Amino acid sequence: MPRPITAVAATQSTLQGLLEAFSQNLRGDEIQAIVDANTDTFHVSGTVNGNKATLLGEAGWRNGRTLTVTTDLGEIDVQIPGELTTDLKHVDHQVNLHGWNRGLSRAVFRLA
Repeated sequence: MPRPITAVAATQSTLQGLLEAFSQNLRGDEIQAIVDANTDTFHVSGTVNGNKATLLGEAGWRNGRTLTVTTDLGEIDVQIPGELTTDLKHVDHQVNLHGWNRGLSRAVFRLA
């Protein structure tokens, strides 16, 4: 019998709460439930310490970049569209939760 989706899937009002929810050992359906429940905008501020091409086929994101941003709460990824400058050293933006990078164990956001 599959276990039910945990209570952490509830909408989080803060970035800290969201990242704490992800910090548990979650299944794919639990991660998706968190992503689906958190449609609000979060403010992210931090130093960019990684910048790589975003391999997405979606219109507007094909030539985008993924910035690894170190915040006070840990590292996150922020995807930016291709038309934005890619020499950013600091991020101070409103973002929306887009997903979870399971391989790197960090949240993925997109500029709002």
